Amino acid sequence: MDKYRVSWLEETDETVAIDVALHGDIAQLTLDSSGVALNRRGYRTWNGEAPLRETLAAALVSLSPWRPGMRLHDPMCGTGTLMIEAAMRMANRAPGLTRSFAIESWRFTPSQAFAQIREEAMAAFAPDRIEGISGADIDPQAVELANRHLRQAGLAGKVPLTVADARDCRIDAPQGAFLCNPPYGERLSDRRACEALYREMGLLLRRHPGFTLSAITSHPGFERCFGRRADRKRRFYNGRLECEFMTFGLPARGR
Repeated sequence: MDKYRVSWLEETDETVAIDVALHGDIAQLTLDSSGVALNRRGYRTWNGEAPLRETLAAALVSLSPWRPGMRLHDPMCGTGTLMIEAAMRMANRAPGLTRSFAIESWRFTPSQAFAQIREEAMAAFAPDRIEGISGADIDPQAVELANRHLRQAGLAGKVPLTVADARDCRIDAPQGAFLCNPPYGERLSDRRACEALYREMGLLLRRHPGFTLSAITSHPGFERCFGRRADRKRRFYNGRLECEFMTFGLPARGR
């Protein structure tokens, strides 16, 4: 009030969200330019029993040995988040392409420039580049939701999904990568059933000697059940669960 020489500060502008972070005796105020959390990409409106955040799924895709052009399969794909994030990367699809951001409603935002950025991102989106990505799940309802999410991401028909048991998985390719978010025991099933599944995952990798397998889990005995030690590990939180992202089958030079 001293600076502007007024006795009252009129609230005449638009309402904006402000984040306040306290560090010791310092308060940092920042404008929230996103609005809805950034993990909300805009394509997922239905969640399965154990959803994986889109941002975490994107991180796992990036940290896995898979790169665009390689064969990729998720044998327990759930509602398809991992496969969709991989396909989006392969198609050069901006993650927020179909969602809005709080900054777009601010008066001082150059709306024309923002619209141009979105148009450029739309023009760069090339779904025809997608190949070699697939998924499967034993739950028909999960596969149905995954196909809905693919349609909402503009990827309909680009990632084949099937209803199948992971124990029956056979991929006809000399090399590739498996990427999955298996049940942990704390959330979907009892521990014994999960441990039996982890053993099957170890057998899955043995059936595909040219493949790698990456999985995120909170189970402390995952490696024991899988049948070998991971070649690479990275720690994450999936919601409130502390998890490890493990990769198996890496060549010695890539560990």
